[in-house]
Amino acid sequence: MKCGWHEHSRQFVLVPQSADDKEKIEVLRKRGLARPDMIRGCTWVSEACWADLYEWGWSDDSLRHLFRRYTEDLPGGGWGRPIGHGLEDLPFYRNPDYLKPYQKEAIMRARDAYLAKRKGYGIYLPMGSGKGLVLLALLKILQAADGFHGMLVVCPKRVIAEWYAEWQKHLGGMPGAHEFLAVNYESLRTSKGLDVVRQFAGNRRILGVFDEAQALGSATSQVTEGAVTVANLCRFVVPMTGTPVRNRPKSFLPIYRLSTGAVITEQQFDRKFPERLYPDGRRAYKNLKQFAPVFRSIGYRRAEEELGLDLPPPTVRLVTVPLSPSQRSQYTQMAQEFYATLKGMDDQEFRVVAKSGLAQVTRLLQLSSHPGLMGDSVNDGYIERMRVVDEILAEAGGEKAVVWSRHPDVLTRIGFRHPDRLPVVLHGQTGKSAAWVDAEKVRFNTDPTCTLGCFSVTAFGQGLNLQENCRLAIYWDLTWAYEKHAQSMKRLDRLGQTRQVHIVVLLGRDTIDPYIWQLLTSKRQDEEIMTGVPSGRALTEEMTRDGLMAALKKGLKIR
Repeated sequence: MKCGWHEHSRQFVLVPQSADDKEKIEVLRKRGLARPDMIRGCTWVSEACWADLYEWGWSDDSLRHLFRRYTEDLPGGGWGRPIGHGLEDLPFYRNPDYLKPYQKEAIMRARDAYLAKRKGYGIYLPMGSGKGLVLLALLKILQAADGFHGMLVVCPKRVIAEWYAEWQKHLGGMPGAHEFLAVNYESLRTSKGLDVVRQFAGNRRILGVFDEAQALGSATSQVTEGAVTVANLCRFVVPMTGTPVRNRPKSFLPIYRLSTGAVITEQQFDRKFPERLYPDGRRAYKNLKQFAPVFRSIGYRRAEEELGLDLPPPTVRLVTVPLSPSQRSQYTQMAQEFYATLKGMDDQEFRVVAKSGLAQVTRLLQLSSHPGLMGDSVNDGYIERMRVVDEILAEAGGEKAVVWSRHPDVLTRIGFRHPDRLPVVLHGQTGKSAAWVDAEKVRFNTDPTCTLGCFSVTAFGQGLNLQENCRLAIYWDLTWAYEKHAQSMKRLDRLGQTRQVHIVVLLGRDTIDPYIWQLLTSKRQDEEIMTGVPSGRALTEEMTRDGLMAALKKGLKIR
């Protein structure tokens, strides 16, 4: 078997020499991972097949070098090795403590990827660990070493202001229009947005940064295609996110496309790493560990314990709360109807109606947590979750607290019940300007009389920095979107937090809520398999309502 490696497309090139070689390639072709090239007389094989090829025992020098990249965690060089001059006046060179060791290593690896003429390199450090500073330092290094002209940042709309604040904080002053441009992901759907990027990039050397890159969605979405177009305009690309696995392992594929320029479809991923659903709801991916070396070879990630941040681990307390009688009646009726429908289906029928089944499960989740479904005439006092929130806030005293929920009217009700805390209420239906929203964020962080923040998990789970004065969070309900839950938890537990973070999760008794929590846990385990590092330090325990109040009074010492 003759074989080679095409660095630009990140695919293997195979030329069979025997019948046995042809049989092996045919196996890969049936999986959808091999593409014959009749013109060149070879076969192109996806990078995801590296383990299969390695097991066949080939001794080609280029392949051995490639497999060492996958199987060995090489440091890639020393931080002290110069790449250029003229950086002596930058704060991260004058002050050796300005950049932490893991930030220096991330910069070094991205720099080495650029020197190796790679398309890009991902930075997947945990949320709140200072990834923005890493990219600003990398930009200055590339400007001095290879004449880079500027940085293009693609990020969620609510994060744009954070980037300008980071620039002003670390580099001093505001960037020039020729040096820095930040656009949101939705603008990549339109030709007007892409034209703005093309005008900024031109023929210049641009560092492209995709912040919160998990927001791209599927590997073939319109936003992803726009992001690939933008990446082709940049000399070097850095996808950046604390949650590279958005919800399922194949949600990493858009980031893979940006980092490598290669394409692996979701169908190819499903064939290589088939998913198995167990009767108890657990999911598992066959051969997923084989993708972990590919993941680590195109990005940098470290466990929170390895960063040396000396942050106390957050405490997550699960509290079961009974439903009100009207909620229980409606929930039981819908659950019985849903169970009867599922019981009469075979596996094929279940897959056909999976989308409608998901809608019914969502309805069950809403019934267990949304008092607004009972009607406006329902007294909040009959909603047990509301009573628990009131008790927690009473024990917190003057301590700042955050309440997370997916329901805007729930957040509004909680804020209305506690006017003495001068609450900040922000959700997707907030009909205010961006300047007003930013002012409310600042008020919660700086005003000592404002001690309650009611935030939407879906709309404000990103772009909030609450670590300076807040350490108590309450989850009214859950979402099965792993990325949204993980991002919102890190709004408090991040660089700059000096106290232990306390998180309370409210679960409906005898409802779907505990299953959703188990689902989030399984998704976190999938991320750990892909990245090869633990994804969290949280200490989780189940508690009764009385036990929670006792912990608030004695153990947590909120006051």
